[in-house]
Amino acid sequence: MIRAIGIDGCRGGWFAVVRQADGWRSWLSPTLTQLLDQPAVGTPIFIDIPIGLPDGQKRRCDHLARRLLSPYRHSSVFSTPVRDAVHAADYASACAINAQQTGSRISRQIWNICPKIREVDCYLCQHVEWQTHLYESHPEVAFYALNGQSLLPTRKKSHEGEQQRLALLTHYINGAQAFYSDCLARYPRKLLQPDDILDAMVLAVMAGGAEQSEGELISLTDPVEYDRVGLPMRIVYRSFNP
Repeated sequence: MIRAIGIDGCRGGWFAVVRQADGWRSWLSPTLTQLLDQPAVGTPIFIDIPIGLPDGQKRRCDHLARRLLSPYRHSSVFSTPVRDAVHAADYASACAINAQQTGSRISRQIWNICPKIREVDCYLCQHVEWQTHLYESHPEVAFYALNGQSLLPTRKKSHEGEQQRLALLTHYINGAQAFYSDCLARYPRKLLQPDDILDAMVLAVMAGGAEQSEGELISLTDPVEYDRVGLPMRIVYRSFNP
């Protein structure tokens, strides 16, 4: 039985850390459809990708996440492009559309993420049964929550940042170090980076996979805002005592 899943986008597609009744597993799939064919509908899943695309304005949850993570980790939160820009045919069109609606162009880095944003958006529009079980979260917000609502000043790609985050996870995942090391050994770096593993691990904990009582589910926006197709524009996490 699958209890909870955390998903992060990666070079190889989508990486999932899965809490099952008999322990922890990892999956790597090229598409979200292949990944979500495996768990039963209703399984709580936290994913690090925008869900809910704005029109004519910037999402309030992105602003609140940056404010929460200031002054150390705020740069890890980008402003989600408007819906028409995400679904644009090319980068130039996306920039023009986003600038027309919000006054800001989008970076190449954000445009490179748009295929994954589109993939999730299309999946949820086609599979409405998942709309109430697939939650947008953010790994740095999740680590903030696990750290007693205190920011980690170190970058996750640094050795010190990696070890600090892994140390936090050991309080919530039995054998976290061994699981992390196994994932590093199983998947090539051309498909999966070390920080992708840590991000999926913390999102699995946030989704309800912690080996202790679950924390309260918190949305950065209250009340929740919705986009024009009815998807929530929110970033969620759980509160835990360290």
